[in-house]
Amino acid sequence: MRLNVNFRLAVSVGRIGYPARYATTSASQSGSVQKSDATNEDKLSQQQSDTDVVYSSTDTFREDIYLEFNREMLFRGLETADDDIDRQRLKETEEKRNVSRMRPWHQMLVNKQVPPVQFNWQLDRNALKARYAKYGKKSGVNPGLLWPTDKELDEQLALNRDMQPYLPDVVRKHNAEQKAEALRQSKRIAEVEANEKKYAKVLAAFEAEQLKAVKEIDEVEAKRQEKIREIQEYFGYWIDPKDPRFGAMQAQKEAEEKKVAKATQKADILRKKVATVTNT
Repeated sequence: MRLNVNFRLAVSVGRIGYPARYATTSASQSGSVQKSDATNEDKLSQQQSDTDVVYSSTDTFREDIYLEFNREMLFRGLETADDDIDRQRLKETEEKRNVSRMRPWHQMLVNKQVPPVQFNWQLDRNALKARYAKYGKKSGVNPGLLWPTDKELDEQLALNRDMQPYLPDVVRKHNAEQKAEALRQSKRIAEVEANEKKYAKVLAAFEAEQLKAVKEIDEVEAKRQEKIREIQEYFGYWIDPKDPRFGAMQAQKEAEEKKVAKATQKADILRKKVATVTNT
């Protein structure tokens, strides 16, 4: 504040130096005119002396202003240096007082202050939402960036329709499911009643099929036993069916039977031809 006042004084003196000189000169001239006994030479000498006094006083004042300005600038530099030293000392003192050993970011969280954005995850929309919800306008977050996009709104609405439907929709869906279940049960009951009516007939057919299958199995087993007995009688001695020689004997007997069957077939064909020729 002192610097500004002195500087303004210096500027004002520089601007009004010559008018002040002229004012002093004119005042001396008016005084010399009033003296009837003063000569022209005395007037000139008096004006010259007054002018020298004005010049000397103005130069001295300007030098004082210049010295005061330099002194003020020096004081300002010293004050700035003192402020830097004080800030450094205050910072060191705060660091010594921090017995928790926490970082500044965590200290701000503990003291319920707004921490700065230092990490990439803090720029995520969910993190920005949490930051704005916790600190409000102090967070520096633009609320316009927190609104969901059109695509996200559509997805959220679709999810709400599935997870949190409206009550009329729920009632309508429940009634439709009840009707479908009742229709299914009625169809099943009708099917069961129809099966009960033809139960006796179906059971009889099933039992007949079972008896037929058992009879076929018995017939196959009886034929196998008959073949074994025939082979044993054909070769004249008993042989185990699991013996490899039994298979060879069975193949030999089947080949002989095929020959006999083939010869019998030829004889029948020949007899039919002879009978046909005889009848004609």
